[in-house]
Amino acid sequence: MKEVLFLAKVKETMYYLNNPERHIVMLASETQLKYEGIIKEIFGVACESDLQMMIKFNKGFKESICHEFGVDENKITLSMVFRQATQADLVEN
Repeated sequence: MKEVLFLAKVKETMYYLNNPERHIVMLASETQLKYEGIIKEIFGVACESDLQMMIKFNKGFKESICHEFGVDENKITLSMVFRQATQADLVEN
């Protein structure tokens, strides 16, 4: 019996992570986010929902986002630090 190896082209969603407080910008795959604890490594929190809490309550983190993006605290969005990567993100990083 002949063995056949099939190589499937797997497309994975890539994410942009930016922690301006620690000066870390990184792209991570969905698999990395799910199994490797990348959010914890970059931001020090366990998951995406904890990032919202960080934005809301961590003064240093908020100030670093405001400084990096030139916005007021009330204009901070999660997508500034965590989002699906754009084509420009992929080329730049």
